Amino acid sequence: MSKTREFEVPASIIAEFASLMIDQNLSNEITGLNEEGELIIEVRYEAKNKAGLFTLIEFMDDYYGNNQEE
Repeated sequence: MSKTREFEVPASIIAEFASLMIDQNLSNEITGLNEEGELIIEVRYEAKNKAGLFTLIEFMDDYYGNNQEE
């Protein structure tokens, strides 16, 4: 049974995010835009591929961590 996780991804990093999803064999669906113009992406994953999901979470954490320091 697959699970889903929603990400809000700024357009400036969408290419890197998409590349990571491909590398991790994760399926996804763009479901819309939020008020800040970020893409809302629903990522589907199996329990056996949780490591792939964590790769995306770490990528987004790094992005937001680096941008908060500026």
